[in-house]
Amino acid sequence: MAPKTDCGCPMSPGTSKRGAAKGKKKVSASTRAGLILPVGRIGGLLHRGHYAHRTSQKAPVAMAAVLEYLAFEILDLAAAQNCMRKRITPRDILLGIRNDLELDELFTSCKDSTIREGGVVPGLIMPYERPKPKRVVKKKQKKRKKKKSERSDMDTSGRSAQCAPTPPPDC
Repeated sequence: MAPKTDCGCPMSPGTSKRGAAKGKKKVSASTRAGLILPVGRIGGLLHRGHYAHRTSQKAPVAMAAVLEYLAFEILDLAAAQNCMRKRITPRDILLGIRNDLELDELFTSCKDSTIREGGVVPGLIMPYERPKPKRVVKKKQKKRKKKKSERSDMDTSGRSAQCAPTPPPDC
């Protein structure tokens, strides 16, 4: 009889049904991808969520990578808000997101994007100014009194030049 050789085929004598060797330890998809978030769990959620009839094996890896990147960015910005304190509060997370243009755009595009116990962003809000009502111009305009600066026809004595006596004409 010929000696048994392990050729690496899934059904060769030295392997189990799933393809891993009997003596080797299983390596998770997260470790293979170099991610912290669980790729297998995200894949299960994608399958159970019925988002599509079929999903590829790369879809949960890509989704885990995107979620991990977003979580890293948010926590990094929150830690920058949190200067020397030991804890990151929801307020720090809110201020970190609102101070970053891209994350702010991402979160404001969602309908229900509120952070519980995050408060509001500080800043001046201009009060609502009512438009001034337009005055209706009446047909008869009221005569307004002229100010002293507008009275050019006044005499130095304060009397109108029209009221001053005129000298008799030279004949």
